[in-house]
Amino acid sequence: MEIQDIVTEFKRKGLTYRHVEETHVAMMYQVTYEDWFECYEVFKKKLTPLLVDFATRTYSDTEFKYKYPSDEDFGYWAWTYRTQEQARKKLLEITHTHNEKEQIKNTIR
Repeated sequence: MEIQDIVTEFKRKGLTYRHVEETHVAMMYQVTYEDWFECYEVFKKKLTPLLVDFATRTYSDTEFKYKYPSDEDFGYWAWTYRTQEQARKKLLEITHTHNEKEQIKNTIR
């Protein structure tokens, strides 16, 4: 399985998104609008297959990329915060919860 590198900066709907930090299970992006608005988005890493042929909607079986959340994903596996400190707290919470679940799984096996 091959995973495409994350996009460190991109623009969408007039906003600029910059990768700030990540763990093995979550990412944080700074979101700005021009120079006067700033917030942070934190989300769980989710893989999606790469689109190989747009016309036939054919997806790769071996190449993947990390999915950026859509508007509907916020509140479920993505969250927005006003400060970087709040966002980092959520990033670490997601990571800690994931690690605890992995420890439990390994104990049960």
